[in-house]
Amino acid sequence: MAKAATIGLTGCSGCHVALLALGEKTLEAASKLDIEHSYILVDSKEMPTDIDVVIVEGGVRTSRDAEVLKVARERSKVLVAVGSCSCFGGTPSLANSSRIGKLVGDIYGTGFRPDEAAIPSANEYVMPVGKLVKVDFEVPGCPPEPRNLQELLEDLLAGKVVEVPRYNVCKECEMKRNKPTILADYCIGCGNCEAICPEDAIVLKSTGRAAIDAEKCIGCSMCVIECPARAIAMPEMKAPSRTRIPDGVRCLLEQGLPCTGPSTLGGCGAPCPPSGVTCDGCRGPYRKGVEQGLAMIDVSSSAEKLTMPEVGGRYDLQTLASLYYRYTLSRSILQEVLEASDR
Repeated sequence: MAKAATIGLTGCSGCHVALLALGEKTLEAASKLDIEHSYILVDSKEMPTDIDVVIVEGGVRTSRDAEVLKVARERSKVLVAVGSCSCFGGTPSLANSSRIGKLVGDIYGTGFRPDEAAIPSANEYVMPVGKLVKVDFEVPGCPPEPRNLQELLEDLLAGKVVEVPRYNVCKECEMKRNKPTILADYCIGCGNCEAICPEDAIVLKSTGRAAIDAEKCIGCSMCVIECPARAIAMPEMKAPSRTRIPDGVRCLLEQGLPCTGPSTLGGCGAPCPPSGVTCDGCRGPYRKGVEQGLAMIDVSSSAEKLTMPEVGGRYDLQTLASLYYRYTLSRSILQEVLEASDR
């Protein structure tokens, strides 16, 4: 029987709740797992050695987080980062745009002295788990879908290769969308769009130019993001608005609402947009190497026909982070800029 453990770092415990939300599946997994350490499942203060699988919730903000995480890595064969905080830093990393000293002063007052209190010290920045230790698998989401956790546990126990989705949220979304168009004069024939299309709706012609099969195209926008020449144009959409009431039928992004479905990893089933709630990017970018916020700027600027100076004048750090880096700030280019400013 495989030995398992779970730990919680800086987070809300929602991912542990998602584990319990599996219901009977949790009991089935428990029959195959010896859960030796877990804050909400087992009365155990210390993590034993020789753990087969450890599930980590939360990001790294304090010295205590770092210590617990390193012990978990040393004592486990497989480490799984679960939830947006663990995978990307999550919403706590939005605080990275402010200095830790200012945050402590604003919340606890200027008379508070962390070094005199019996509490762990706080790092300057919230970090994803992968910045400190090797992560074997990630299950993103805020919280992750219970079925995603179930699939991961089943694959690990069966010794199967854990498959990661290769598409964005839009592929699974039932909202109606218009299709992008290719600007033939700008196409450089690189093939990026053909390689990324989840529906095989794009082909490179003998002329070296790409063409979209309108019957197959689902308007997911991944080709727009992947095109280095900006040769694929989004259909025109309304000006951005945070107060517009969605009509319940058409793509929220095309209605001018800040939906990050185009740049966000699929696999969740896209439950939010059909409910009138924009995708806020909790599953992170749809593939490694994609900068979630910059990808959304590509999509929105293409749809609104914005010039680069106009794009630059629209977004400051706080706006960009709140719209497009709500969960992934600490694993983004913005974090690199913040750290570079400290040097």
